[in-house]
Amino acid sequence: MAGEQKIIRQTADIQADFLKLGHHGSKTSTDESFLLAVNPRVAFISAGRNNRYHHPHQETLDKLQTYDIRSLNTAECGMINWYFNPFGLNWLNYYLK
Repeated sequence: MAGEQKIIRQTADIQADFLKLGHHGSKTSTDESFLLAVNPRVAFISAGRNNRYHHPHQETLDKLQTYDIRSLNTAECGMINWYFNPFGLNWLNYYLK
């Protein structure tokens, strides 16, 4: 979270449509003030299925829900494939085996 606070302090406008959450969606992975500053539409969480740390934590998922941020989690979706084209042809797929 210290890194996120530094980014907020050093960047006037940090808005992004997509955000990959830090540390597998743990309780301390993404600070609430950082979420508010970035204001993403979609958050990606990279976490293994049935991992022993129970990532992502419910606290983090609740934060995303509070701010109406859709989340995609590799533990539920499998591999996430996102293609961004600045000219408007974007797509997002996910695959669960």
